[in-house]
Amino acid sequence: MIRALATIVLLAAMPSVATAQIEVRSIAGRGGARLERELTRGLEQSSDATGGDPVGIVGRVRRRRGRFVLQLRIERAGSASHVRVAHRRPAGLVRAALRAIRTDLENSTSAAAPEPAPPETAPVEAEAAASTSEGPARLRARAAARPHEREDWPSADASLELRVGAGWMYRGMRFAGDLHDRVGAYELPAAGTLHAELRWFPAAHFTGDALAGLGVRGRASFAPGIESGTQDRQASFSSTVGGWRVGALYRLRVADALALEAQLDYGEEIFRLDPTVIAGPSSTPPPVPSVRYAYLRPGAAVEIAPIPELALRVGGGWRAVVASGDLGAWFPRSSTTGFDVTMSAEWRWSRWFATRLHATYARYVSDLNPLPGDRLVVGGASDDWATVGLDFVVRIPGVR
Repeated sequence: MIRALATIVLLAAMPSVATAQIEVRSIAGRGGARLERELTRGLEQSSDATGGDPVGIVGRVRRRRGRFVLQLRIERAGSASHVRVAHRRPAGLVRAALRAIRTDLENSTSAAAPEPAPPETAPVEAEAAASTSEGPARLRARAAARPHEREDWPSADASLELRVGAGWMYRGMRFAGDLHDRVGAYELPAAGTLHAELRWFPAAHFTGDALAGLGVRGRASFAPGIESGTQDRQASFSSTVGGWRVGALYRLRVADALALEAQLDYGEEIFRLDPTVIAGPSSTPPPVPSVRYAYLRPGAAVEIAPIPELALRVGGGWRAVVASGDLGAWFPRSSTTGFDVTMSAEWRWSRWFATRLHATYARYVSDLNPLPGDRLVVGGASDDWATVGLDFVVRIPGVR
C-alpha cells in the first residue's frame, strides 16, 4: 500500500508524455515477472493515449553485489535506447525505472535515429546492456563463470536462517578475597557442545521495506556428559551444562556491503555441579557453587560483506543478571552483571546453504557484598565462558 501510494505521488509529479501504446513486453531474470507487472501498471497510470508511435520495452534484472540491476531497452519506430537502473529494494527499483523511462521518452525526438550504443561508463554496465540480446546458452555460461552474479544467488538478507552446529567450550570461575578459604576455584579446560539457532524475519518473505528488518530469534545449547573438577584437580564433578535465549531483533542494511542489527534477548546460562553443598571448615577441597544466570541482554552487531559469498560479523551485548542460582543462595546480598562479544565468518556457498565459523566470549562479574559474621566471607567472583563452533546454515533468501 505504501509503495503504491509513493509510486502514484511520484508519477503525478512528472509531466505527461504524449505516447500511446507503451508496452512492457518482457523482463527476464529472477523477479522479472513481478517487475513487468509493476512497470506496466505504473506506465498505464502515467501515459496519455493521444497519439504517437508505439513504444516497446524489454529488459533483464539480475542481482549484483547486494543490489537489483535492471537493464532496459526502449524500442520505438526506427530507434532504440538503453536505460540502466539499480537499487537495493524491488520497490525502489520500480520507482527508479519509471523515472528513467519517463526521462528517456521526454528526451526522445519523433525523428528516426540510429540505435545508440549502450552506455560506456564502465565495463560492467556495457556487459549488462549486451546481455539483453544474448541467447540463453551464453547467459548460462556467463553465470557459471561468475557465481556471484548468478540470478539465483541469495540476497544479502535472509528471511529465515537455521543454524545447527558443534563446538568446544572453556569455563573458569575464580573468587577474590576469600577470608576463610571456604570456596574453591573451578576450571573446565575444554568440552564438546551442541547448539542450534533460528532467526526469522517474517515480513522479508513478502516485502523489502522497513518491516522486513523486524525479526525474532531463539537459541539453545548444551554440553553432554561432562566430567569436570576444581582448578587444583583435587575433586571432580558430574556437570550439567546448557543454555537458551529468545529475543527480538531489527536489521538495517545501510549499504550494499554493510548491515547493522539491534537485539534484545532474555536467556539463561546453566552450569550445575553434582554434588553442590556448602562444606564445613575442615572440608577438602572447598566446594564450588552451581550457577544459573538468568539475564536480560540488549546488544548490537555489525555485518560486512566484502564479496557476496562472505559475511564477516562482530557483535556484543550487556547482560543484566536477574538471578544466579546457587551463587545467589550462598551470597544473598550479591549482585552480578556481565557482557559478551561474538565474532563470525560465514561462507555462502549456494543459494540455500552456508558454513559459519564463530567464537563467543562471555564474562560475569559478581560483587558478593559479605558482612562480618557471615559463614562465607568472599569479596567477589569472576566467571569466564568461551566457545568456538562451526555451524551448518540453511537460508531462505528474502525478496530484498
